Amino acid sequence: MFTAAAIYQLIDEKATLPGTSTVLTLDTLLRDALPDIANGPAVTNWNLIIIRHLLEMTSGITSSILGNDAQISSTLPITPFQMAQWLYRQPLNNTPGDAKQANYSNAGYMLLGLIVARMRGAADFISGLATLLKGLQITRARSAVSAA
Repeated sequence: MFTAAAIYQLIDEKATLPGTSTVLTLDTLLRDALPDIANGPAVTNWNLIIIRHLLEMTSGITSSILGNDAQISSTLPITPFQMAQWLYRQPLNNTPGDAKQANYSNAGYMLLGLIVARMRGAADFISGLATLLKGLQITRARSAVSAA
C-alpha cells in the first residue's frame, strides 16, 4: 500500500526520471525507470513492462524465488538491486498487461520500491518513502529483520 501510494505521489508531482526530462507516468517503461538492472539481454517481453503492470500485478514477473544463480551471490543476504538483476533474467509468466493473468507478486512491488528510492535520491526504500511518510506524520518507520 505504501509503495503504490509513493508511486502515485511521484506521478502527481510530475517527477522526472533521474538524468532525463521524462516524466514518470503509469505508462513509463520499467526499463526506463530502472535502467541499471539490465545485465545482459532481456528475456522476451521484459521491455514491455510498464509501471501500471507492476501496480496491477499483470507484469508476468515471477512471484517465486527458486533455484540458484551464481551471477547473483554465493552468500546471503543479497541486495534488492541484485534481486532485480536476477528477475531481469527470469522468464515472464505471461505477456505484460494480460489482465486475465494477474498474479500476486512481491517482486513487482520490490521493483516499484527501487523506483521510489531512485527517484527520491535515497539509499533504500524506507528512505525513499520519507516524503510520503512525512505527509502522513509517520516519523519512526524502519526496516525490520527476521528473528531467525
